[in-house]
Amino acid sequence: MSLAITATGTEVGKTVVSALLLARYGGSAPLAYWKPVATGARDGRDTVEVERLAGCWGEVLPESYLFPEPVSPHLAARLAGSAISPGEILAACKRLRRTGRTLVIEGVGGLLVPLDDAGTLVADLLAAARLPALVVAHAGLGTINHTLLTLEAMRTRGIEPVAVVLNGPPNPENRRAVERCGRVPVLELSPLSPLDRATLERAAADFDPGALLARWLAPGSAPRAVPSGSRISPRPPEADPSPPPTWLDADRRHVWHPYTQMATAPAPLPIERAAGVHLHLAGGRRVLDAISSWWVNIHGHSHPRLNRALAAQAERMAQVIFAGCTHEPAARLAEALASRAPGELPHVFFSDDGSTAVEVALKIAYQHWRNLGEPGRTLFVAFDDAYHGDTFGAMAAGGAAVFHEQFRGLFCEVLRAATPASAGRPGASPPLAEVLAREGGRVAAVILEPMLQGAGGMRVQSPAFLREVRELTARHGIPLIADEVLTGFGRTGRLFACEHGPIAPDLLCLSKALTAGYLPLAATLASPAIYRSFLSTDRARTLFHGHSYTANALACAVALESLALFEEEGCLARIAALERLFAGRLAELARHPRVAATRHLGGMAALEIRAAPASGSEPEAAGYFAAVGPHLAAESLARGVLLRPLGNVLYALPPYVISDAEANQVFDVIAEVLDTL
Repeated sequence: MSLAITATGTEVGKTVVSALLLARYGGSAPLAYWKPVATGARDGRDTVEVERLAGCWGEVLPESYLFPEPVSPHLAARLAGSAISPGEILAACKRLRRTGRTLVIEGVGGLLVPLDDAGTLVADLLAAARLPALVVAHAGLGTINHTLLTLEAMRTRGIEPVAVVLNGPPNPENRRAVERCGRVPVLELSPLSPLDRATLERAAADFDPGALLARWLAPGSAPRAVPSGSRISPRPPEADPSPPPTWLDADRRHVWHPYTQMATAPAPLPIERAAGVHLHLAGGRRVLDAISSWWVNIHGHSHPRLNRALAAQAERMAQVIFAGCTHEPAARLAEALASRAPGELPHVFFSDDGSTAVEVALKIAYQHWRNLGEPGRTLFVAFDDAYHGDTFGAMAAGGAAVFHEQFRGLFCEVLRAATPASAGRPGASPPLAEVLAREGGRVAAVILEPMLQGAGGMRVQSPAFLREVRELTARHGIPLIADEVLTGFGRTGRLFACEHGPIAPDLLCLSKALTAGYLPLAATLASPAIYRSFLSTDRARTLFHGHSYTANALACAVALESLALFEEEGCLARIAALERLFAGRLAELARHPRVAATRHLGGMAALEIRAAPASGSEPEAAGYFAAVGPHLAAESLARGVLLRPLGNVLYALPPYVISDAEANQVFDVIAEVLDTL
């Protein structure tokens, strides 16, 4: 871990606080101080001052850029005939962090200070580096306004504020106001006089008495011992002495959680904020989100560019009726999706979530045949182990009875076909070729999760199977619906899973990662032939489907920015690197006696847990209700990783921004948890 030190302005004490952190925590971790950019060197250097005050407690690294004029960095560089490269600073930061150092990184000036003539701000650099930040503010007049503005700017850009240090004479009212309005812990620092090493060490004894910053500067360790007589009582960084937040009482009384047996489920995690790949719980505990919060989050939580896109759109328009109206974000997003979709799918119908995207596709396919004068095509064909959502049409298409058996009497008629994974299994359905040969004239559409069945057990298919399904449906003149709610936007290593074939479906369902986990939005894309069947002077041939929040402008704006991020940040290359890492770690875990099989594809890794004898002879239950699932989830969570097994299938599907070290942490935890079985 590392920590950035920023401030509400200049000359408020960033350098003193940086030195204080080395004195406070330098014995518990390999701390290193680094100020990448420094101006005003002719008046004295902060790096030299930190070396004088705290060099004995940590490493002091040289500046990357040092300029004599005491002005804004972009101007100081220009006056020196030079220029600052934020990209080089970011690369240097990553290199330093890979060495195992814990960095205390002091910024220059305040948060919104430009580093170059292109307008790159200090805040942009911190956000790109995904560094949590400690804010230093002067305790005098104006501190409330300046501090709250700084905190707001940080959160807008996805920078996690860990605490505020008020530097100056104690002011209880200012402290309470910043804590209450800024929703952040506040530490106080009285002026140090004289400013020397002995004074600094004495101040370190009283600074951060609750070891709040140990999570970032000395993870897993107690802070450095302080002189005897100190009033500090350090506690382990993961301890949570705080009472549960009061709003949890409201949750217990009123909230009905999804996919949860409310009579027996453990208490839900009280999440207060999220950043990068981590969820931050009430009380300070941090959990790695290894499932992208139900597979939606691909760029990490609270991404600064997505935050800005959302805020900018909110300033213009949040929501407007989409029947008879339109707006630029929806039009631009429809164009962007159509231009990237597999095959020719130029017509985009917006809805709210994955289930409704599927529902729309089923309704379109059904009415398509009625519009063409073939009302007898009322059957759908789906596959064993499929999952398509929880609305009625989507449930009918689903092949995992555990989720939807209670409602079967209300379903439309759906025929089932085998996948390569289910073929030959007792009770498996017939092959698709057989189903279509027998009933093809009555089939309205075939629906498939291409390459990867998610909720059905993270079952991986082959490109050959994908091509076979497309060839059979084309031969019979039957539309193919590709449900890419899970698989879209890189999850299988391609932008869309259909590209593995490659195949071109007639209808394409998208949601989940479409807005990168920010807002509900879905899209169903249609071919020209299907779209044309709805065009008529007869209003009865209209697609009578819609949602109050269809094409919500906020969601569309974020989705557009997410697409831009996906391409500009090289997500497919990152997914390929993750796939290689997953393959290596799964090969190790495959040797564990309780692992029956492993599977991986793109950014997904899964292990199937072998049943063990229970009560001497009877095997433990398998499938979604396997008791091993809750055990795996609880043991992983106890080790700081959020996993949500599908019964005896344990999987990881993390945000693409997860680092190699964080990904290895997930697999290390899985290895530990397997040993508890």
